[in-house]
Amino acid sequence: MRILHRHLPAQCLNHFVCFGLGRLAHINRVWLDYYPIQRPHQGIGNNIISADFRRTSAGPIKRQERLGGIVAWYEREAA
Repeated sequence: MRILHRHLPAQCLNHFVCFGLGRLAHINRVWLDYYPIQRPHQGIGNNIISADFRRTSAGPIKRQERLGGIVAWYEREAA
């Protein structure tokens, strides 16, 4: 958990000006949902850490993003 808090300021918070604890809590929540599960992990061949991840080549690719594109990933739509 400590590594998540180390990367949050460097990779995410530098792009925002927060005018309240509510906004800061929202950014923190979105980042903590993304970082440990949805990001590509270099140690496992840039695959997703999620247990139900299966690489496929069928279907169009769709970009998913949060926090104005600071947090972004790509998913294939169901064929």
